[in-house]
Amino acid sequence: MWAEPIGSFPWGSNPICHPNCASIYNFSDKTNFQGSTENLTLVERYTRTGPDLLTLRITVEDASTFTRPWTIELPLTKLDEKANQIYESSCHEGNYALTSILAGARAMEREKKAGAATRTR
Repeated sequence: MWAEPIGSFPWGSNPICHPNCASIYNFSDKTNFQGSTENLTLVERYTRTGPDLLTLRITVEDASTFTRPWTIELPLTKLDEKANQIYESSCHEGNYALTSILAGARAMEREKKAGAATRTR
């Protein structure tokens, strides 16, 4: 199985990616998760558990903070592609307003659809 470094994040962590897994380590003193230290390691693993289901499993380890590693699992269900298009959630200047931007776009789509229905009657 291959592993490939994908660069570093702004606060100094370094992810290593495998086909279904990312190991993130080398956190700095500028990061803080539940009192964690620079010894924090995260392992994120995606597993297809059904035709429309992925399971995201994140293992958190930091012997300086936690008595033992702990894991969280999140089920990710595939939704209808037309009704639920995924938007890219990276940081940008509009993130704070993205919910309102999307709500406005959906309202415009409904108005357009209602107008088209009125014209066809």
